[in-house]
Amino acid sequence: MTADTPGQRIPFVLKLSMVCTLLGALVALVLFLHAGPYELVAFMMLAQPLLGLGIILFTVQVVKDLRKEGLLKS
Repeated sequence: MTADTPGQRIPFVLKLSMVCTLLGALVALVLFLHAGPYELVAFMMLAQPLLGLGIILFTVQVVKDLRKEGLLKS
């Protein structure tokens, strides 16, 4: 099954990865537009962990897909 197959469902881990990354990018955008102490704290405490979590979740999904297709040995 390829990625462009109609009716294929997007895995939950991938959706969660996209949501975390989007939220992290939005918080980073707020800091970029209005740099202040509260925005910096929000960036340090929210945006960076959310972006990191998004990357980790995406990597987990890629590894799961590669193992499912037999392209990666466990």
